Amino acid sequence: QETLAECDGLVAVSEIVQGNYERFVKTALPTFLSTNGCDFGFFTKGLSSATGNPGGRRRAIYQGGINRRVDFDLLHELATMLKDWEFRFLGAVGFLASEADLLKKWERLRALPNVRWLGEVGVEVVRDEMIDATVGLIPFRNLSYIPLSFPLKAYEYVACGLPVVTVPIVALQKNPILFRTANSAREFAVAIEEVAASRHDPKMLDIRRAEAKSQDYDSKFESVVGFIEATKRRTEGKESANVLV
Repeated sequence: QETLAECDGLVAVSEIVQGNYERFVKTALPTFLSTNGCDFGFFTKGLSSATGNPGGRRRAIYQGGINRRVDFDLLHELATMLKDWEFRFLGAVGFLASEADLLKKWERLRALPNVRWLGEVGVEVVRDEMIDATVGLIPFRNLSYIPLSFPLKAYEYVACGLPVVTVPIVALQKNPILFRTANSAREFAVAIEEVAASRHDPKMLDIRRAEAKSQDYDSKFESVVGFIEATKRRTEGKESANVLV
């Protein structure tokens, strides 16, 4: 409340965040929605020559922080069910000292023969691994803030041509063509098998490319700059204008 009292505009990353501010904050501010998207040019570089590993072992990928958000029980059950799939993980491992139980679950998952962790790698490796994968995963735990979030990885997967299977997230459920929702390991397994068939479908690849391009950060940046400039015009006479992001 104290911060907002000093601001002249608000930029929100999701509709629910924006709605909560508008509903609960007493100070009426001009607001602008700019959701997470992707660096379209970077993630689509080299796609035309990429094979996506169509003739090899089918591969599900998770890229991002390996921490308390990830549902390791779900993933262990899933990898056990889909023994003919390879599950690849890319990202830094980070657990608090009080989260030793989660670390053990991660180590148990890593011990499965069809699970591979590549560690914390550069963005080029992340991109190339996604291009070579079959399905992108967003396997988070049922934490209170997860349904309200907008994962950065969502449209990065899409930009690389991947179908995505995710836990329920409000912002992603609005686009079921791109994001298939699942609630359990069994539902994840069924969804992964079903969406895998569309991985190399030309029509679906065109749809994913178009949707990812519409979420490009270059255009989002220009839109936010326009909002800030409009905010400045509305506050002429003030020494400076403040925008909360």
